[in-house]
Amino acid sequence: QTCALPIYNMISLDQRKDTVTETLKKLNVDYANTTARRVEAEVRLRQMQELQARKGDLLTLDFIATQPNIGSLAGQLADQKIKLAQLSQRYREKHPTMQAAAKQLAEIEAQLKQAITQAAATVESTYQTAVRNDDQARQALRAAEEESLKLDRYAVAYGNTSRDYDINVKLLQSILARMD
Repeated sequence: QTCALPIYNMISLDQRKDTVTETLKKLNVDYANTTARRVEAEVRLRQMQELQARKGDLLTLDFIATQPNIGSLAGQLADQKIKLAQLSQRYREKHPTMQAAAKQLAEIEAQLKQAITQAAATVESTYQTAVRNDDQARQALRAAEEESLKLDRYAVAYGNTSRDYDINVKLLQSILARMD
């Protein structure tokens, strides 16, 4: 069985193989990077989901607590709680100053809850993106591997054809030499 050698898009079989090999190296590195990012995102997602299942506080997770908006709101919440505690020593619960401070505390708590919900959604989105990128990198690597294998088959077919040509040239030279 012979393999037809497509001569289009190939200046040199060796040059094309070198190009494909370099592409394979790059795609291997890309795939390793996307896999690492996917694994990291998956770990974060699982930690978050396990904590949510136990009804735990997502602020205990570093990757949630270190979000700029969340850190700021947590600081504001702590400050407001201190302020409310100080005011409670001076005023009763029904006093307008206490009610305003309590209302502000509730607003900050609502903002913090919303920010945590958004951060959790970002973790899930990051995971989904990492999975897509990893799948795309795997597909690109697989396609480059298939192209490399195809070039290897072409190289074998080219080698066979070249050897047959050399044998035929020698036979022709031998026949011509006998005719002389």
